[in-house]
Amino acid sequence: MLSGALLGIGLSVMSFVTIPWVAAVLCLPVGFTIIAAVASINTLLQTLSGEDKRGRVMGYMAMSFTGMAPVGSMVLGALEKWIGLQKIILLSGICCFVAALVFEYYRPLVRRHARPIYIEKGIIKEIAIGIDSTEEQQF
Repeated sequence: MLSGALLGIGLSVMSFVTIPWVAAVLCLPVGFTIIAAVASINTLLQTLSGEDKRGRVMGYMAMSFTGMAPVGSMVLGALEKWIGLQKIILLSGICCFVAALVFEYYRPLVRRHARPIYIEKGIIKEIAIGIDSTEEQQF
């Protein structure tokens, strides 16, 4: 969630920049947040998918990332003629930020479903009943 939100903020800030070297400097944190978000998605998908389905899940992820990028680029390129590049970058930033907020809303649900899988795989240890189970002890 944090990477997505920071990506949205970074793109939104970048949309107001008109100096090329400042935009180039801003590309560093924006690029980092993209990589962090993709790595987080990759980790979540690989740890939650079963051993026998992991290849399929990762294939679908790769297909969606590499297959949808050209479609999105084509749509944004067509829109750019009418509204301009800076507004396209701002729109992309707003979409990333909203997507991060949506994920934050559903994160407790994802966590509730992921926890038993993580316990089963030994990624996190199950706390014995009767022991004070504070947030620090659970993770």
